[in-house]
Amino acid sequence: MVPIDEGSIKPLGKNGKPMSRFSTANDDHVRFTDGNKEYTFNRSKNTLMQRFSTGVGFTSEEIPLSIQGGIWNLLLRGELDGIFGLDATPEKMEEVGVMDHVVLPLYSTKSSILKMVPEKSGINQWNAGGRQRTFGEAYIPIPSLVHKLKPGFFPPRDQKFELHLPSGEIVSAKVCQDGSKALMSDPNTVLCNWLFSTIDGSYSYAESRMPRHKPYTYDDLARVGKDSVVMRKLDENVFELEFATVGSFEEFVEDSRDSDGE
Repeated sequence: MVPIDEGSIKPLGKNGKPMSRFSTANDDHVRFTDGNKEYTFNRSKNTLMQRFSTGVGFTSEEIPLSIQGGIWNLLLRGELDGIFGLDATPEKMEEVGVMDHVVLPLYSTKSSILKMVPEKSGINQWNAGGRQRTFGEAYIPIPSLVHKLKPGFFPPRDQKFELHLPSGEIVSAKVCQDGSKALMSDPNTVLCNWLFSTIDGSYSYAESRMPRHKPYTYDDLARVGKDSVVMRKLDENVFELEFATVGSFEEFVEDSRDSDGE
């Protein structure tokens, strides 16, 4: 993948032909070329795509491949451990960090039927009343069920630890509030800068939610295909955080219960 030549960007129409200016229709995709490649920015998915022409390149000779039958049974019995260099025991999985993680939903788990993001708490705490609020004032909810499934995973309440974000930033964070039900960074806005920028595409656009009185809803999470975050323990006081796809929290709960024999 080569970098886009920003100085040579020119708009394209739906048919791929050059245009004099970009379309102003909000429901239309943004198509452009830099003279080397053609790109489309999908507004609804907040995704930049590059066009690959099937007319360029070649078709290789047929490559024979063998398909291993009963792959899952072989994995469960440990017969492929030598191939992957992994001793697939719970102790070894713990050692490589497979099991030492939790998934935290960005929505309320009070209802088992309807997923919703509270309007005035969680990632929408900046929308709460009672005092003057600042955008970026928010936290990631930690359901009591997570503490039950993974006791001792988090440091004690209000004890600061190191949190690595996908943006490359390393921030100071802690669990707080009654029942250790909230994950926050210090300063609070650093965690939310990464969080909201991912959901909205940019932090400047995210900030416009406050004057527009537009709190986040579950539809915003579904739109980007991410409704949770996964938190991994790298050391006793060192963790990393990244987004998780829709349904990840339910899978985490089910897997954790299965491993505990519930």
